[in-house]
Amino acid sequence: MLNRYGDIIFSGALAVIAIIYLGLSFNIPQNSAMPYGSDLLPKLAGAGLLVACIAVLIGATKRLVTGASKSAPAASPAAGVEGEEAESAAPPSDYRKVLYTFMLILLYVALWETIGFLIMTAIYLFFQFIVLSDRSERRYVVFAVTSIITTAAVYYVFVQVLSLTIPGGLLG
Repeated sequence: MLNRYGDIIFSGALAVIAIIYLGLSFNIPQNSAMPYGSDLLPKLAGAGLLVACIAVLIGATKRLVTGASKSAPAASPAAGVEGEEAESAAPPSDYRKVLYTFMLILLYVALWETIGFLIMTAIYLFFQFIVLSDRSERRYVVFAVTSIITTAAVYYVFVQVLSLTIPGGLLG
């Protein structure tokens, strides 16, 4: 049952959390000197999460009504498993990727203020790219350059465009 209704249950529960998060973001005091402030990002994140949950919920409901599965092949002949059993058996590497992602996020949050936004964000993105890519597709130079450019762009938007402060950490 969880396999069949998993996306609906998960996206519905996450949508409730997104609504609560979005509602609480309206309690963040606004800066009266400018039209945007520290409340902008939480509102955007909450709205984005809610939209994503609704999209997953709609897609899962359509699949349930039409009887289609998430993936095109309905059976896995190599394993000798068919139908729902094939869908429920995710490869162990997927579970490891999720675990490594949570570990990276925890490290990022724990060290963000001490080490600083620029260094920690670039390091986090670099290792997240490694975790999410297949071994044969890892291009470390591309990952490093992308991490640095993305971090610099986000920093520029927050500091120069939005006039928000971001922890400098080791860079001051």
